[in-house]
Amino acid sequence: MNYQRIHDQIIERAKTRKLKGYRERHHINPRCLGGTDDLDNLVELTAREHFIIHKLLCEIYPNNNKLIYAYWMMCNMKSNTQNRSYLISSHEYERARLLFSYMHSNRIITSDTREKLRLARLGKTINMPNGPYTHTTEAREKIRNSKLGKKRGPLSEDQKTKMSLKLKGRKLSDDHKKKISEARKRKTNL
Repeated sequence: MNYQRIHDQIIERAKTRKLKGYRERHHINPRCLGGTDDLDNLVELTAREHFIIHKLLCEIYPNNNKLIYAYWMMCNMKSNTQNRSYLISSHEYERARLLFSYMHSNRIITSDTREKLRLARLGKTINMPNGPYTHTTEAREKIRNSKLGKKRGPLSEDQKTKMSLKLKGRKLSDDHKKKISEARKRKTNL
């Protein structure tokens, strides 16, 4: 199948028409591929066309993580400003999820990146492409706590009430009840 040809046909049709009602703006040449925000690089698409275009872009550029991420976000993100009315099939969702998982599992973190992350955790200023960056004290504390496996503080009464209401009326399988019982026994034996 010629994905590029289908992509180009949708874009060409979008250039010559005026949409009424809901529409989404799309970069003809994606910014991650060097596209700009100039008007001649933007078209208006229906929500369905926009989704299809991003699916096609993943087929045309299978190794571009930013395009895979955009496709994954279109499968999941809902907002007040976007009125997307398309439904994603379970097969389509699985395909997007697998692409997204594959992208993350094959991510290569260079030693330079590891060093920048380490310095940021320690509160040192690191040089980034868009200027120097330092984690805030609060961010460093969150990172430190998550890395060291520290427990968060005790739950407030409001949090306990919300959790209780959420769990009321929930039916547990016998297997699940058994696992909870075993976990409680292990906890008391510590």
